[in-house]
Amino acid sequence: MNMNTPETTKTNETYLGQDAITSYLRERKGKPSYHGFLTQYRDVIVKTSFSSSFWGDLDNSWATNFLREMGKLNLNKEILDSLKAKLPHLALRLEEVLSYPPPHIGYSPYGTTSKTTTRAGGKPPRKVMLWENFFDNVNAYSFDELDRERKFKEPMFVNDFIVTEEEVVRQALNVNIFLVLNRLFPDYKFSMRKVYASGKPDYSCYYQEKLLILVIETKRIHILEGIKDGQKLSDFCKTNAKARDVVQQLYNYMSENELQFGVLSTYDKHWFVKRDYQDIYISESLSLDSSSHPVLKAYAYIALQAKENPYSLHPNRIKVQIITEADTRSSKGGVPN
Repeated sequence: MNMNTPETTKTNETYLGQDAITSYLRERKGKPSYHGFLTQYRDVIVKTSFSSSFWGDLDNSWATNFLREMGKLNLNKEILDSLKAKLPHLALRLEEVLSYPPPHIGYSPYGTTSKTTTRAGGKPPRKVMLWENFFDNVNAYSFDELDRERKFKEPMFVNDFIVTEEEVVRQALNVNIFLVLNRLFPDYKFSMRKVYASGKPDYSCYYQEKLLILVIETKRIHILEGIKDGQKLSDFCKTNAKARDVVQQLYNYMSENELQFGVLSTYDKHWFVKRDYQDIYISESLSLDSSSHPVLKAYAYIALQAKENPYSLHPNRIKVQIITEADTRSSKGGVPN
């Protein structure tokens, strides 16, 4: 997986502020300081930054470009590592960034509390079962193995979303989870992009802009508020019609696009879903502020797994078992040569 950002791969690209950085580094020669650069070129930085369309990421952009230019100076590794360590917002490992819990959202007393949801038709899954080992697998996965060189800053969250309707839930999910993941994993793109087949899931995830690997459906908490703490959605949907509709809707999106993985979210709670032909497995609910199974890690893990094996046969298609000559001999009790 390519974990490099555009800033670290396009080494010959010119950018706003490059002259200021290179001038400072030439002046300081072997003793550069990022904070010294910010102080000395404060006016240039402010003036140049007005041309940026994304103020929230300016500090990261300047620091990334500063490190890139330092890398051209052929400094020894000890000096370079020391300089990197002095950039606190770039000092986190991937595992640490993914452990940050997104903030909760509020619900307006004037917002809709309707429990109506999309009535999903179609043939239901043959079995709905618990995905038992999903969170064990998330915790066992070593995200730092993906990239030991890059350092990251704290994720940027927006903590003042107030829900009046479902669209606000989708916005919060996008800003506080999906955009964070998109920055950490540039090859993966969570967005409201259309899918190949019929239906319109709230979000999809594409790998390298080409391969659809995951669909996500969001609901307000009111739709699934009947589920009790500790109760499994795989059990609840068997007795609750609204929950059954929600599961059916996601199952339809996954089936029509022949996907193996999907996610259901109310933002405060998340369920990760795996489809095996006509059967589906649903994880236990994951709370937004879980420290034992961080939400960002869970989303990153399912995206990585989906990229490796996104496909599951449409439930209306007939599975064809390919029987080899060795299988035939074995079934007849024969001994292979």
